[in-house]
Amino acid sequence: MNRYMEGFLYYAAQHEELLLYRQRIAKFILQNCVKEEDLEKIITPQDYVKIYLAALCPEVTMEDLRAAARNSFQATYDGKFIFDAYQRLDPTSGSYRFVKALEAKLLRELGGDFEAYSKIPVYERAILIVGPLLSDMVSALDAKDRYGKDTNQIDQNTPTSQYDDKRLSGRGESRGESYWQ
Repeated sequence: MNRYMEGFLYYAAQHEELLLYRQRIAKFILQNCVKEEDLEKIITPQDYVKIYLAALCPEVTMEDLRAAARNSFQATYDGKFIFDAYQRLDPTSGSYRFVKALEAKLLRELGGDFEAYSKIPVYERAILIVGPLLSDMVSALDAKDRYGKDTNQIDQNTPTSQYDDKRLSGRGESRGESYWQ
């Protein structure tokens, strides 16, 4: 059998396993999260979607983090609410789901036990996330006040990755601009 066919069969088997996994999850949710008398009320695909979304672990939102910082930690910086003060820092060019990354870090710190994680109420998870984050926020704000610049700014001559042609090429020119100016 050629490699193409082997690869095709491998991915076809993976696809089949994914479909079976989704069916097992759907069956588990219906058996454990829906009362017998409510099963007959599920008619349309939208009804199923509502049930599956309700069965998911709710994510922590930025509003949850702000509430935890305000209510549990009374976090301020120079008399301003810390999240408002933190927003004055210059944004970086990076982009990612900040709150989701913090949730992933907390889950890892809890040993990766998603079941235990999902049993913690959202507000308590927000407290667990915000607590360690506050010291980083205060440090960044202090650095901004002391040095007058954002500590997240990268020196123009420092390579940010192995793929950063402009900074690693050493040729002096990139995209029509002089690198050494």
